[in-house]
Amino acid sequence: MKASIFRQHGGPEVLEYTDVPEPKIRANEVLVEVKACALNHLDIFVRNGMPGIEIPLPHILGCDVAGVVREAGELVTWVKVGDEVMVQPGVSCGHCEACLSGQDNLCREYDMIGYRRDGGYAEFVSVPVQALLNPAYVRERSGLIVSQVLPASLVFITYCMAA
Repeated sequence: MKASIFRQHGGPEVLEYTDVPEPKIRANEVLVEVKACALNHLDIFVRNGMPGIEIPLPHILGCDVAGVVREAGELVTWVKVGDEVMVQPGVSCGHCEACLSGQDNLCREYDMIGYRRDGGYAEFVSVPVQALLNPAYVRERSGLIVSQVLPASLVFITYCMAA
């Protein structure tokens, strides 16, 4: 598959558009065909290099991803091949005290798509199923479209974290 990678830290000149192996998925992951990937400030920080943080090289950036599920692991039950999805880039273990209390960003295993694991500046990206948002699922469960749901949840999360 084609991807935009970098082999060393630096400015935009270190980016290279090249062939890389297609990612393999685990039992709890899906393979997403990337349809869009936004530039995020994290992409610039990672590409430039951050003191004390080791990024595996060569590396594929891209944490803000939208696409279509092309393959699903055997443990994946709530999305299927052909579903349109958005990626919530934070990835945690899902079973530690922090995760179970709703503070998954405090998980010792917390990572992000495109940070220390390959991201969406490629034709395909492997994503743990818990990091997906399926707009059709949201619409089916709530009768609302994602653009109606996300602002309310963001306000709620911001309020709860500030309280």
